[in-house]
Amino acid sequence: MNKASVTDMLVMTLECEWCIMLQDDPLSALDYQVGQKLFDSGIRRLLLRQKRTVILVTHRLQLLAHAHQVH
Repeated sequence: MNKASVTDMLVMTLECEWCIMLQDDPLSALDYQVGQKLFDSGIRRLLLRQKRTVILVTHRLQLLAHAHQVH
């Protein structure tokens, strides 16, 4: 998956109105800085501010500090 398709997928995710979001490592195709920016501005600010439940599967261990639950 290239960077453009990951960005398109994340934009569609942010625009939909579902209450629960399941994302399977959406940041894996991006470099660290771009992935971090999308996580901060997209997932953390927009989705969580809208009171949505986000289930995120990722290998980026640095994101665990922002999780409410880790399994």
